[in-house]
Amino acid sequence: FLYFIAKRQAHTSSQPTTMSTAARVPLGEFVAEATRGASPASLVTYTVLGAVGAQTAFHLLHDGDVLRRSMKWTFAQGRKLLAPIIRGEVQKAAKDIKFPTEGEYQSHTQVPEVGLSHDEMLKVSSQLIKVLDKDMAKDRLSGVVYIGTTGKTDTIAAVVKQHLWSNPLFADYFGAARKIEAEVVEMALELFNGKTRGVPEEEKQVGCYTFGGTESILMAMLAMRNYAREVKGIQNPNVVVPQSAHPAFDKASRYFGIRLIKVFPESDTQAVSAAEMEKHITYETVGIVGSAPTFAHGTIDPFQELSDLAVRRGVLLHVDACLGGLVIQF
Repeated sequence: FLYFIAKRQAHTSSQPTTMSTAARVPLGEFVAEATRGASPASLVTYTVLGAVGAQTAFHLLHDGDVLRRSMKWTFAQGRKLLAPIIRGEVQKAAKDIKFPTEGEYQSHTQVPEVGLSHDEMLKVSSQLIKVLDKDMAKDRLSGVVYIGTTGKTDTIAAVVKQHLWSNPLFADYFGAARKIEAEVVEMALELFNGKTRGVPEEEKQVGCYTFGGTESILMAMLAMRNYAREVKGIQNPNVVVPQSAHPAFDKASRYFGIRLIKVFPESDTQAVSAAEMEKHITYETVGIVGSAPTFAHGTIDPFQELSDLAVRRGVLLHVDACLGGLVIQF
């Protein structure tokens, strides 16, 4: 900025200032010469405009934001143009959704004045299952439900019934549920070689009980986000994940304001490459992710290499034991 001010003065000076002469004088003299005759107001104005311009350019060009924003704008305009077609396809698909017809099932759209009896409730439930649900014994499902031997159904139902009204939030009142939770966590840690006993307190490894894979991923990503802000001083962190990672990472990204950088897995193995992951790590990266196994293909990402990468680059590593990860130790 000082150079441009100097050039402007050169047009009104009998001895023009050039880049070559400015470069041969000490910095202090150059600054004094460049700003001579300039009003304080113009210096402040140039400085503010330059700083704002530099910051704007940084945010626009930062990590491909210009391309990303352009793609989002193009996609939004395309959606507007195709909205009638999309709406028509949605309505067409909705017609194929099968619900009980009149006579098979009486719809309930408001709270009834008289409640249903025990037998009526079971009848309604049975009708809905018969008409709407698929037969798990006949139609094999992958990744939809976790079902073991049918001989365990009665046992599971009996245990659930015993704890049906327990609320683990109040651990001092429902101690049994809290103890079961703690023992399940410790068994899982022991299964995966976690250190829980006979080590200093600061070296003990701990766990947290969640109600499904999605919540587990949400909590892991929230921990990464908080670590980035509170420990690393990164206000807008990103996490590098394989394209094959569970969709819940996208949900966590939107929930917690974390930018996802997605890396395509290797075409022959469908496992991610640690070298390819490293190419996408930036100064705002707080962590990397791998799956054991992946949701779609059942492959296991190379965690020894990912672990070495995380240690070398000083980032966190999340292992998503996605679908069936618990059986790896067996």
